[in-house]
Amino acid sequence: MPSSPKAKHLVALMLAAALVVSTPGVAGAQRGVPQQLAELEARLAELQAALAAEAAARASADTALQNAINDQGGTFATTAALNAEAAARAAADTTLQNNINAEAAARAAADQALQNNINNESADRKATDATLQMNVDAESAARVAADASLQGNIDAEAAARAAADTTLQNSLDSEAAARAAADTALQNSISPAVSAIVNQDGTLQVGHGFTADKPGTGQYRFTFPAGTFDIQFGSPHQAPVPVVTVIGPAQLNGVQLSISESGAAQLNLFFSADTLFHFSMINSK
Repeated sequence: MPSSPKAKHLVALMLAAALVVSTPGVAGAQRGVPQQLAELEARLAELQAALAAEAAARASADTALQNAINDQGGTFATTAALNAEAAARAAADTTLQNNINAEAAARAAADQALQNNINNESADRKATDATLQMNVDAESAARVAADASLQGNIDAEAAARAAADTTLQNSLDSEAAARAAADTALQNSISPAVSAIVNQDGTLQVGHGFTADKPGTGQYRFTFPAGTFDIQFGSPHQAPVPVVTVIGPAQLNGVQLSISESGAAQLNLFFSADTLFHFSMINSK
């Protein structure tokens, strides 16, 4: 029902007109009933028209109000959803920030622990490196000292070997000189060799400085003049030594040598048959 001031005024006028029609009074006595009815009907028509207009206006206003309420309700719903979403986002952001803060704190703690480990390891490595360097320096110094000692020993040994080599070379030179002198003396002490090649008939193919003859079969005699040999009686090493080589099928059966102090000698050779042969005699002076 409409409840505006204008609607209330229209209702009051209608009630007043009804009272005038139904209640006889002074005014009714002064005017005629037909005229009053016509006026009331006109007035009622106006009131009804005003009431219809008011009702239409109210209905339109109600429709507009309902539409506004409906629109506002959608806005309210949207606002509530937005508020709920905003609250959810805020809560999620808070949770995310808390997680970020926790992760940042954990990372900071882990980084600090790692840095502490790196610092400790660096300190340990520095200490170990310092110890190692000291050991290397000590070993280097020991090697230098040992090398110097070894070089000294090598130099001393080289000097000793050089001195020993010089001594040995001197000894070898002295020995070589002594051997040369001894060889010269030995060669000087040996008389020239007497040698000959004798035919089967006792004639000489090769040989001189003595005579040869043939007293019998297989017998050959050689006579050496005085001075051919240098003999010192009583020294057996001074006697000449005949060396005979048979050239043929005969065999040497005996050798007879006689020699005098004058160096003269006679050599007799006895073979199993007449033969070609070679003989030589060397006398050490």
